[in-house]
Amino acid sequence: WLAVFSGLPGTGKTALAEATARSKKVPVFSVAWVLGALAPFGVLESKRRRRIAYALLTVLARRQLDLGQSAIIDGMVGEQRVRNEWRQLAEWNGALFLPVECVCSDRELHRQRIEVRQESIPGWPDPDWSHVEEMRADYEPWTEERLILDAVEPLASNCRTALAYIDAASA
Repeated sequence: WLAVFSGLPGTGKTALAEATARSKKVPVFSVAWVLGALAPFGVLESKRRRRIAYALLTVLARRQLDLGQSAIIDGMVGEQRVRNEWRQLAEWNGALFLPVECVCSDRELHRQRIEVRQESIPGWPDPDWSHVEEMRADYEPWTEERLILDAVEPLASNCRTALAYIDAASA
């Protein structure tokens, strides 16, 4: 299977993706880690940074699926084009596509989460609220079936729900 944890910054997608990866013992490929690693080469300043990151994540996920192994992708994934590409990638490899959209229905809580968080990803800047608002404007709504997890719920509860979703789909 290929699970994709998507959503705006500060909605809990990375925490959920990483907890799921640890539990399922599968790799998690993250947009933030890829772009952070490429930051010394000026990629963060490039208008093509998302395309570059998604291309790298696609090839990493493809390799896992080619090996008959599952994978998790962690990123905003705000473009339907990318979602479609990853769905097709899973289908071509006979794998399940398991999309998870992380949201935060409480705008003030979302903002607080952004203002207090400190990511420890080398090369990756902590986004501020204006960045989140900018990303919200670019985020294309999901139109397909997916699991939606709301950050107003406790992380442990959302983790259990994500694991149950994967277990049920792959049973």
